[in-house]
Amino acid sequence: LVALSPLLVVETHIGLHLDGLVAAAVALGMWAIYENRSLGGVGAWAIGAALKILPIALLGAWLVRRGLRSSWRSAALVVGVLTLPYVAVVLGGWPPIGSLSAFFDTWRFGSPIWRLLEPRVGEAMPYVAIAGAGSSALAVLVFSRWSRHAVIFPLAMACALVWSPVVFPWYVLPLVPVLAVVRSYALIVWFALLPLTYEILDRFDLDASWEPAAWPLVMVALGWVVGLALDVAGERNTSSTLPSQVAANPTASGGT
Repeated sequence: LVALSPLLVVETHIGLHLDGLVAAAVALGMWAIYENRSLGGVGAWAIGAALKILPIALLGAWLVRRGLRSSWRSAALVVGVLTLPYVAVVLGGWPPIGSLSAFFDTWRFGSPIWRLLEPRVGEAMPYVAIAGAGSSALAVLVFSRWSRHAVIFPLAMACALVWSPVVFPWYVLPLVPVLAVVRSYALIVWFALLPLTYEILDRFDLDASWEPAAWPLVMVALGWVVGLALDVAGERNTSSTLPSQVAANPTASGGT
């Protein structure tokens, strides 16, 4: 992980971003899932989603694949783990979502798709992004019902990130542990190029100006294309599969 993504070390131990804890929860969940301890894996992902919402995509793909009827305990665990912190926040008098919407409005950058489409669709862009993310997520959920490959995990989380108006480099940290299971040039190139967006962060620290340059996003977009092309061509396709018990029978209860 360190060799493939120094970003994990920089943003966790120097940047001190909460996403490092989310990455740890994702890693723990991946380990539990591949040890056929599905309830423990779901619990770890739910804790990660309580810290930052992104791992909820992993939970959705996993529960849909397993079938809600056979995963009612996992679903109940997810609801319980996610409900408790939100209840505590509300009882403490804080808004559970807080300033997230204002943050998106003010600090938009790091997303090639948003930068490309917003000038063309204008104020409708948030709805286009929601529709795009929703359609992508639905496609992944359908795919997760029959795919034996672990590629469903990074795809599930990437759906939200690629359509987000803001993609800071540390946002991809929860995807780093998945790279230990899913070998993908698209992920490797994305992790390697996303720190180019520090261009605007460095300038903001110096003179408080917020005018993101286009060239980092162009590089990220080209990296996506190249990485996906290599993956599709089979030069480094995903070779890891889901645990044998689950791959053979996605509705099996598995170990808990």
